[in-house]
Formats: sequence, C-alpha cells, structure tokens
Amino acid sequence: MKDSGNSFHARHLKRALDYVMNPEKTQRGRLVGAVNCQADMAFEQMMDTKKQFGKTDKRQGYHIILSFKEDEVEPDRAFEITQKFVAEYLGDAYEAVFVVHDNTDHVHSHIVFNSVSFVDGKKYRYEKGDWAKYIQPITNKLCQEYGLSIIDVEDGSKEKQHENYKDWSEYREGSFVWADMIKRDLDACILQANDFRGFLELLSEKGYEVKQGKYLAVRPQGMTRFRRCKTLGENYSQEAIVERIAKEDLSFYQSQNEERQAEIVKCYVKRYRRAKMSGLQKRYYAKLYRIGKLKKKPYS
Repeated sequence: MKDSGNSFHARHLKRALDYVMNPEKTQRGRLVGAVNCQADMAFEQMMDTKKQFGKTDKRQGYHIILSFKEDEVEPDRAFEITQKFVAEYLGDAYEAVFVVHDNTDHVHSHIVFNSVSFVDGKKYRYEKGDWAKYIQPITNKLCQEYGLSIIDVEDGSKEKQHENYKDWSEYREGSFVWADMIKRDLDACILQANDFRGFLELLSEKGYEVKQGKYLAVRPQGMTRFRRCKTLGENYSQEAIVERIAKEDLSFYQSQNEERQAEIVKCYVKRYRRAKMSGLQKRYYAKLYRIGKLKKKPYS
C-alpha cells in the first residue's frame, strides 16, 4: 500500500472535504467516516478549532491518500484499515475525515485533517523523512495484519531509489485529485477570456501560478509542483487553448445545442436527485456570465 500527502490553505479545505465525500465515489456516503468531529459538520468544527486558538492563517489542512494494490482489497476492508490508520496517526489530537473511493481501477482512501490540534492548538508539521519514519511503518503494520502488500522503505533518503517511488510521488501530488479541479478552472477561464493574455490574467486572479516555457504549466495554491496543461488532455495544450478561446463563443455553443425530446422517466427511488447540467450547458452559462446576461458569481 502506498501513501501520499498534500497540504492546502483555508479556501481549499472545504473544497477538499466536499471532493472526498462525493456520494458517487463513496457508495452514497457509506464509506465516509470521521474522528473527533462529525463528517457532515467537519469543516465548521475545524474552523471553530482554528478560531479558538487564533490560528486561521497559513496551512489550514492536510490530505493523505492511501493507495492499495489493484484488486487486492475490498472497499469495506480498505475502510477498516484506513479507520485504524487515522485512529493511530491522528486520533489523539486532530479532527479528520476519512473516506474510501471505489470508482477507479484500484481502491484508495482519502484522509483530510485539520492542521490545528483541538487538544492544545499546536499545528501539525510534516518534516522530510516523516513518510518513511512514521507513516509508512503504520500502513505496513496494518497491511501485514490483513495479509496485504507492503512497501519496504528503510529511511527517507532512499525514497527516490525505491521502485515504487514514481507511483508514490504521483499520489503525493494528488494528481488525480487536482486534475479535475484544474481542468474546471481552465475551462472557466477559456470561456471568459477574449484572448490568451486575458486567459492568463484570469488564471492569476484565481490564485494560479503560471509558467510559460516549452510547455504551459500551472500550479494552484496548495499543490507543490507545476502541472503541464497538456498532460490534462489534448484540449489543454497551449495551442488547443488558444484555438478554443477564439472558437468557443456563445454562437458556437448555440449551434452545438441539440433540441431534446421530452420524455417520461420512471424512477423507483423515493428521493430524487437534482439534475446536473451537461458540460455544454455549463459552458453556455459561463458565457452568459461573461457577457453580463447573468449575475456574475465567484467560481467554485
């Protein structure tokens, strides 16, 4: 089992909690748990702790991902292991939400926890080598108890030599967690910009750092490394972005919008979920915001 970590500022804390507790990824919330707080009130309780000790600045939360070998563990067993990890590593001092996602090829769990201890107000600190010294030994011990694969890392200096370091490093950056968020922001800026320069300015307003060289790369607040836009898909290379800015206007989406026939849908559940907008509809309304037809609201 691999694990990885990330930290972020206050405005990303709620976004991270909302993301990890997504009902569609946690069996309608069945694979959601918490320690020292209530899952549905976790953000408010974490913020109350910060205010109580006067520590509402700088790093406000941390995110750990535990990744299990593909087809080696069932979601319920992964949840049980994650619960034990959280209890041992954080349970005495920090408010934390933990979940298991089973919507990908391999089961993995997310742990989002407060940077401020509810016991004494001390801030959590991650030092270089803590992964090999403290975190991985706990995960190895738990995996051995359940007969699962482990990673043998003797000390932090050997992390890069380890055969699993590349995979671990990708999870440490939370690549699959951040990708959707970055793409959403890129799409919004593409739709609102009149040219590439305006696109870069909009990204900057959202708190992104932008690096222009051979490849366009961006870094949102809380992510430790830049992400090349072209790695997000063929629609996100610099050339594609410039083309999309010029092409994707209101008339473009109106011409793409196909009239749908009304139909009666029989539903066998008692509670009905609110219908989600399609990607086309979202872009259409983003354009309406840009041209002033709708009241503009802060994104995300």
